[in-house]
Amino acid sequence: MPYCPKCRYEYRSGVKKCEDCDVRLVDTLTPEITIPVELVPCWRTTNYVEADGMSVILRDKNIPCNIEDIGGLADGAYVVPAVRPRIYTLLVPEDQLEEATKVIEEQGHRGNDEV
Repeated sequence: MPYCPKCRYEYRSGVKKCEDCDVRLVDTLTPEITIPVELVPCWRTTNYVEADGMSVILRDKNIPCNIEDIGGLADGAYVVPAVRPRIYTLLVPEDQLEEATKVIEEQGHRGNDEV
């Protein structure tokens, strides 16, 4: 099967060019080399479903995203245990922070300090 060397998508036999990346397909992929990337916070919420949904939107825009659960902490201070909210922070590569913030704002949220 042919593969796109850029997005690594697998195509059916006979396809010669990646529809998304507009590059020629190859027969085999070289192993990916992972380079450590500094992740920085771009948005916080107390709603996991919201955090997960936003991470999907960011990934659809080709912005890698992780969700960090810092449950029970709000600005470094503990809250009363009975009402301690979990805080979910979206982390993106530092060089894509501006783009991620723009996407978040397009969804009707403020970047970096939602909680």
